[in-house]
Amino acid sequence: GEFDLAIGAEGLFKTQGSPGGIISELIRRTEPLRNKLKNELNLLERRINELGFSNKSPETLHSLRLQTQKLRLGIASPWLFVTRHSQSIQWLNEASAISSGKSGGSTFLEELVQDINQMQPEDMKIHRINGSDFRDAFAASVYSGSGGLVLHVMKALGHRSLKSTQVYLDNNIINEQADKLYSKFSDSLWHEIKISKRVEPSVLAKWARDGQPSDDERLRLNSYRMLLRSRLDIGCKNPTQPPKTVAPNFTADGNTLCPVQRCTLCEHAVVFPESIQGLAKRVAELRYIKSRMSIALFLNSSFDEELNNTEEILKFYDSEKADTEIEKWIDLISKNKHRAIEFDGL
Repeated sequence: GEFDLAIGAEGLFKTQGSPGGIISELIRRTEPLRNKLKNELNLLERRINELGFSNKSPETLHSLRLQTQKLRLGIASPWLFVTRHSQSIQWLNEASAISSGKSGGSTFLEELVQDINQMQPEDMKIHRINGSDFRDAFAASVYSGSGGLVLHVMKALGHRSLKSTQVYLDNNIINEQADKLYSKFSDSLWHEIKISKRVEPSVLAKWARDGQPSDDERLRLNSYRMLLRSRLDIGCKNPTQPPKTVAPNFTADGNTLCPVQRCTLCEHAVVFPESIQGLAKRVAELRYIKSRMSIALFLNSSFDEELNNTEEILKFYDSEKADTEIEKWIDLISKNKHRAIEFDGL
């Protein structure tokens, strides 16, 4: 009903493990308990009707009506459960989440963790948690899944103010992630200095992202660093033998380097983090070439494929920085301070 519409509108049914999917599955599994509450409610309402015609005391009717209100709350709740020490159907609310009703003042979550830990080996036991940990975990999941979009977290948490969400993230998520990243970065930095006697930014990035690089990855990186660079600052694995599709008029002699350097069409190209300026330059050149050719001629040429390839590669870089670089080269071309390379030659 309304729950499905609300969750669906938020797009939270996309995966089986999404909030909407989890709650729907919980509702399905607790349906027998919900049906039992509905039967109790029907019996109670019949009794109220019977007593209403028998002129019983108002106090009795009031007490029964309070019971019906409580049952309706239980029927509407997805959080139905039955504990070991009580055979009555219960549901989580503000009071029951804080205290289970047992002696000792333990919370529902504490008892749940204790029950789970009884069946877990020592290295799999769960540490103490509280209700706010679930909210933090959900917010962290939304923050990570959205690529760090604060507006998504704001909507997911139901905040009215973006400032509240920012403060929440700063206190609960971003600071924790930053601490972990700093710790990992610091460890990897000193490890590289001690073992390799140098600091390679790409290696540190690999450490921070998914762990220590393998020996094979280090060898590959070193080999790439030694590659000759084109005018686009793109490495080439075979600069003396460009494919015929890129340089059809080139005659390989083992010494002469590729004069075309249309790297985003070439199978020998290796793109680096610092290639962004060269890629942006080529996009500006190709857009200039496109503006001076008929649409039909441009689409039937290899320039169209080259432009599409180059723009696709630039999507892996910071979009704002890439756009700034492109605009810079467009301005230089318009002022005749840079010549757009159209065909063979530099």
